[in-house]
Amino acid sequence: MYTAGNAKDFIVGLTNTQPTPGTVPTGYTLCGQHSASFVSAADTLTVTCATGLPQFRYVIVLIQATSGQFCEIEVMLPGM
Repeated sequence: MYTAGNAKDFIVGLTNTQPTPGTVPTGYTLCGQHSASFVSAADTLTVTCATGLPQFRYVIVLIQATSGQFCEIEVMLPGM
């Protein structure tokens, strides 16, 4: 994930249920989370999912509105 601000403390979740725009998703499987006291603009952050998780259709990134913003998110599959 490439940041455009002081993005920090975010959660990456996985689900097969299409999220509804404008709502906070629930019932997702936790992939991983990133926690840092400070992340500067244009940093690249990596979250690696736990091994052994099944495949999912949707990736959810939850970030506090006051924590900054993302300008780009890349999702990669193992071995790709």
